[in-house]
Amino acid sequence: IFLARRGARALLNHAEVEARLARHGYRTVFMEDHPIREQIGIGAQARHVVAIHGAAMAFLAFGRRVESVIELMPDHLYHEMFA
Repeated sequence: IFLARRGARALLNHAEVEARLARHGYRTVFMEDHPIREQIGIGAQARHVVAIHGAAMAFLAFGRRVESVIELMPDHLYHEMFA
């Protein structure tokens, strides 16, 4: 799955990243579009995850099948805090 973000944490090149990941079988998910139970289920079923830094990644703790996680840090927002 691709855990995407909106607003200030959205990627400037979101459409390009989403299209590239879709070609590799990733499904885009905005966790805020789902109730908590569904978010837990999404995290629990995830195997390969690309995610923008944020609390939505917390639900991956329920995932026993997670094989890989790539965390994206938008430099326009986090460059000073996460150098």
